[in-house]
Amino acid sequence: MSRTSLFLLLIACIAFPKLGAIATANAKTYKANAGTNEETHVRKHWFFYKNCKTTIPRILITKKPKHGTLDIRPTKGKLRPSYEGYRYYKGRNLPAAGVYYRSNKGFTGYDDFKYRVLLPDGRRLRFKAKIAVGR
Repeated sequence: MSRTSLFLLLIACIAFPKLGAIATANAKTYKANAGTNEETHVRKHWFFYKNCKTTIPRILITKKPKHGTLDIRPTKGKLRPSYEGYRYYKGRNLPAAGVYYRSNKGFTGYDDFKYRVLLPDGRRLRFKAKIAVGR
């Protein structure tokens, strides 16, 4: 990272000390299409501290899919322009928790699951996913 980038990041941390942003929204439903017995990326989650450092939040599955399996694992990703913090982290691959779904072999139809993202600041965000398999 260049000196200019570091300087701009430091200025952003000073100018916006309450950034403490997350790249997620509460109780949001996500939809995805999946092939039969193929792994599908559903969502990435990360957390920004007020000092502009990032961390990977914990994910707790609250309702398992009936016709497939979930895998929660570390991954990396870039912020979308709509996310708070985008202008400070734009272009950087940030560590994140990835949510991946794989349907059971031969299954076609719809599946769903629910999970919570446990943030370091104590907040718990709820998410739902609806997956169309083989559609």
